[in-house]
Amino acid sequence: PDISVSVKRAAQLSESLAALKPKVLYVPLSELLRSGASVTPFWENGVTSVCAVLPKRYSAAEATGIFTDLKRLKELHVNEVMAESWNSLLPAGMMGFRLRCGLGLQVWNDWSLRVLRELGAVSAMLSPELSLGEIAKIAKCIDTELFAYGRLPLLTGEASLTADGEESDTLRDRKGRQHPVLSELGRSTLYSSDKLFLGDRLKDLRSLGVWCLHLSFTTENAGECTAAAERYLGMGSYVPNFKTKGLYYENETHSGLRLSPQKGSD
Repeated sequence: PDISVSVKRAAQLSESLAALKPKVLYVPLSELLRSGASVTPFWENGVTSVCAVLPKRYSAAEATGIFTDLKRLKELHVNEVMAESWNSLLPAGMMGFRLRCGLGLQVWNDWSLRVLRELGAVSAMLSPELSLGEIAKIAKCIDTELFAYGRLPLLTGEASLTADGEESDTLRDRKGRQHPVLSELGRSTLYSSDKLFLGDRLKDLRSLGVWCLHLSFTTENAGECTAAAERYLGMGSYVPNFKTKGLYYENETHSGLRLSPQKGSD
């Protein structure tokens, strides 16, 4: 599969990352409007599509400002939007943007993909709660992305968990693990302490039928973003300090009940 990448800050972008030619670059709408010049090397590589990511949650009052900002994207020649909720999917499509769907839409099966195709979506991120075996069996009527690297979002709260005036912070749990917190529109998203990492299992991902391996960068600096992307393209030896393979290799049902292995199975 090809790779796609998402960042939280324009400072994570670099010419070296652009030179790797990811299929799609996802940048938060507000960050894209604030630092439009940062994506120029990605336009110039002739391959990468730049896609604006809409906020996961917003109120009716905030929606007016968000969709006014969307109109400004046309001036930057950005014509793709990632929706993280059903609330933003249809309005963005009606404004003429190509629609890509993020984790917030919780795509579990081929029925979900069919509905999204009928609503105009061209790609969707599959739920990381699926196993690799389940992902391989899904009939993919639109392009699909596998969340293959990064911190998974654990929850988004209405209140800000960061210090006043700060867009990021860290919370420590009882076991001493550090969870990054990033804020947007006064709401905070708590992320996992470990990074999902499949860079050493690339052979397992080749037969899944997915279009792109998605690399999600949250707290990484520009150098780490490039090093991680290189690893997923078969170059370099980057490995994060704290990593997990998530549920992709877990023998669990979606209810969370663990299945006992069948007799004679590996």
